[in-house]
Parts: sequence; structure tokens; C-alpha cells
Amino acid sequence: MWSARFRWARRALLLAGLAVVLGALVHLGPEVILGHLRALGWGLLLIFLPYLLVSVLDTLGWRYAIQHGAPSVSFARLFFARLAGEAVNVTVPAASLGGEPVKAFLLGGSRVPLTEALASVVIAKTTMTMSQLPFVLIGLGIAATYAEVSGPFIALMTLLLAAGTILITAFFLSQRWGLCAVVLGLLRRVGVRSRFLEAREEDLKGLDLRIADFYARSPRRFSLSLLFHFLGWVAGSLEVYVVMQLLGLGGSFTTAFAIEALGSAIRAGAFLIPANVGTQEGGNILLFGAFGLASAAGLTFSLLRRVRELTFTGGGLLVLARFGIPLRRSDTA
Repeated sequence: MWSARFRWARRALLLAGLAVVLGALVHLGPEVILGHLRALGWGLLLIFLPYLLVSVLDTLGWRYAIQHGAPSVSFARLFFARLAGEAVNVTVPAASLGGEPVKAFLLGGSRVPLTEALASVVIAKTTMTMSQLPFVLIGLGIAATYAEVSGPFIALMTLLLAAGTILITAFFLSQRWGLCAVVLGLLRRVGVRSRFLEAREEDLKGLDLRIADFYARSPRRFSLSLLFHFLGWVAGSLEVYVVMQLLGLGGSFTTAFAIEALGSAIRAGAFLIPANVGTQEGGNILLFGAFGLASAAGLTFSLLRRVRELTFTGGGLLVLARFGIPLRRSDTA
């Protein structure tokens, strides 16, 4: 019952997001957007380069989330496993988490025990989210220096950052205490029984031990994972900067940094909306306008990012087809 309601809620959010995109396109004028796209010409190909760098840096962040002493894994294996997992995160309605088991499965097929692979995925997701906090904080500091950015907007983003900090701190501490044990305990306390989870309780305890052992024994690898994921967030700002220059908007890299940082916070806050449809577009229109740039350029950038997302998602789905991992209808409904 709950899963059916969740699917319907996601579909409703998707429809609302599509309505936002269509409304923005009509309001700003399709001819203006098409004019921007024509002006890009072959420069359109440059939008793929920044995310390629992001992928490399995030793969390194995941690599350092693997416990020292585990069987070595090639960078290429990690890169393509991440590409496949992110494709599932975009296409499967599971709050941007459906691809994480896929990453673990692909990593587990390369001599790494599945428990170790799952632990690395959880740790990498943690370090990626933790490293986003200083990224957003710096972006918020930059935004506060712009006279065009209103006080209420700064206040709203500060609240969003504070909420994110509380949530990721709770998530991190729960891992130190035993994440799976905490989840099972909460489910039992509220009277929810999961035969699937309870049948694997011993395996889940082993996963808890792996994660806790990593944090206790591998502070250097933990720090490097944080560092590379933070650099990945920063590299994402290059995508904004490249589009700003190609559209002739001018603007500095610090402006692009702030737009990407605050945009990432908005997308994170709307994680339940499939592929952030509407949220990404509306957020970029708002942010470009807040920094004195044309709102139509914000929508153009969003559409270009969608092109990039579809391209990399297609590559990830090809990886899934290569390894023969089916996506069942029940998973994608």
C-alpha cells in the first residue's frame, strides 16, 4: 500500500515538474531559448567535458571509500560501475538511491566481497553528501556579497543548509552506531516487520561492522574520499561557467560556483522528484536571475544539462546491458 502511494506521489511530482518546465518555456519564449541554442553551435560539445571531470573525481572519491586491504579494483571498473549506477538513479523512481545497489553489484563482480562493495557505496554516498556541505556554505557566502541576491533567498538557503547538516550528521552517526541495526530497531519499534531484512540480519550486522571499521581504521582514506568528492562538486561549477561564456553572459567563476552550489542544494532538497524535473529548471531560472543574469539563460542552461544527463545516462544503460543487469518492470513502475 505504501509503495503504491509512493509511486503515485512521485508521478504527481513528475507531472508538476513537467508543468513547471512547460510554463517557463512559454513564459520566457521558445524563440529566445532556440536563439541561445543556435548561438552555441559546435560549442555545445564543450558541455560534456566538465561532467567527465566530475565523473573522474567522484570515481576517485569512491575508490578511497574502499577499505585498505580489499582486493584491488581497476579505475575503469569503478568508473563504469558508477556510470551505470548513476543512470539507474536518474531512470528508476527510488529517490536517487536505486543505482547504489547496482554500483555494489558491479563492484562485487570484480573479486570484491559484496559486503565490502556495499560498505564502500554507503561510505562514498556519505562522503559525497558531507563534502557538499562546505561547497554550499562557500556558495552561500559568495551569494551574500551580491547586492542583487535578496535577503529572504539567503535566509531560505541557510535554513536548507542547516537542515542538510542535521540530516547528514545523523546519517553519519547512525553508521558509527550501526546503520542497519538502527533501521531494524526503528522498524520494530513502530511495529513494521520486514521478513526480507530480518532474514538477512546477520549479513546486515556484518555490513555495519565493515562500515564502522572503515571509519575507525581508515581516517586517511576517509579524508581523501571527502577531498575528491568536494573537488567533484567544484568541477561541476565549470559546467555553469562554460555555458555562461558560450552564451556571452560574461560573469566570473565565483558566480558560476555560487549558482552551482546553491542549485545543488535545491536539487538535494527536492530529491523525491524524478530526475529533479521542474526543480532543476525553476532553480536555475531563479538563480540566474538572482545573480543579474538573464532568466532565459537559466532555462537554456537547464536544457543543455538535460542533454548532457541523457547522454551519460545512455552510456550508463549501455554498461548495464553489457553486464546483463535487468531492470524489472516492478522496479521502474
